[in-house]
Amino acid sequence: MRRPPVHEWAVLDEDGDPVPGDPDAVALLGQSLRDVAQDIQREAGDVEALCGVESWKSKAAKLKEVLVVDRAGNVVHLYP
Repeated sequence: MRRPPVHEWAVLDEDGDPVPGDPDAVALLGQSLRDVAQDIQREAGDVEALCGVESWKSKAAKLKEVLVVDRAGNVVHLYP
């Protein structure tokens, strides 16, 4: 996305770009953050699936389920 040249900001009574920056870099960062959020969501789903394995029944399994699923759910809520 091209930004207007400095002289075109005068119509807004500005000496220059009031919001300098690189829109393409911001868009790239946004895409990168979306990719990370998708990775986290996928991993959280994998962890939840592991906790649901019926053949693993023990106190350790129950504790792992409580600790991991609760934390995975929190991460998913942070990165929807």
